[in-house]
Parts: sequence; structure tokens; C-alpha cells
Amino acid sequence: MESIAEIIIRCTPHAILAMDTNLAILQVNDAFCQLFGQPSSSELTGKPASSIVDVTPFYTLMEGESRVVSTCRHLMPYDRYVDESIIYAREEGLVISIMKDVTEREKEIISTEKLRMETARVTDKVIERQMRVVQEIASLLGETTAETKIALTRLKETIRR
Repeated sequence: MESIAEIIIRCTPHAILAMDTNLAILQVNDAFCQLFGQPSSSELTGKPASSIVDVTPFYTLMEGESRVVSTCRHLMPYDRYVDESIIYAREEGLVISIMKDVTEREKEIISTEKLRMETARVTDKVIERQMRVVQEIASLLGETTAETKIALTRLKETIRR
């Protein structure tokens, strides 16, 4: 009979990675295998976690005073973004990572930021062009106004004579 913990690990939609303090994989769930494109959890047992993920955050947590850290990180080789909670159970000699795939959300944020930057660039170009046109019109109006003033002044002087 399955324990409640095993049912939770099997059924959760988030990737779970359990390691010993040497960061050897003790257990992963199906969501982990799916996120990282791994065939099955049994093939990963005993392998170093570093063969799949960057283990720097795990070492950082183990060396510090905290027991839990949460962050969003980009898993470069897989082009995936995850909200990750890492738990260090010192007494039990376990490091546990729980990852929620937030790739769509992060890519939407990146896409929106690129759109903002492009919109700002196009707006700057339009403003620059409009300023050039306004300056040209002002220059032409200034020339025409000066010519008109000269012509009218001469006409006035001719009439007064």
C-alpha cells in the first residue's frame, strides 16, 4: 500500500527532486521527468543531480543558515522557467527541490518587455521625424515671412514717395 507521502509525490503537478547531501538523486516524480524530458524516475535514482540541473542553488542553501529558499530560475539547457522552492532538511540529510513550470508566464513577460522596447524605439523615430519636418516648415515660413516683410516694406515706401 502506498503511503500518503508517495501519493502526494506521484500526484502533484509540480516537479519534485529529492537528493542526499551529496546531491545524488534519491527520488523524482513523473512531473520532474516530464519537465526535464527524462524517460523514467527509476533511471535517475543514484545519478548526480548535476547531470540534469545546475546544483549551485542547492550548495548555496546547504552552506547557509536558511532551511528554505524560493526563487524563479531559468533552466538554460531546457529553455524552461521554474518557480523553485528548495528545502534543506539537515537532520534527515535531504535536499528537496519543488519546481513549478512558469515558462509561459515568463516568456509572456519577456515578449511584453520586447514589445515595450520596440514601441519606445518606433515612437522616438516618429518624434525625431516630426521634429525635422516642423523645423523645415518653420525654416520655410521664416524665409517666406522675411521675403513678404521686405516686399511689403518696399511697397509702403514706394507708396509714400
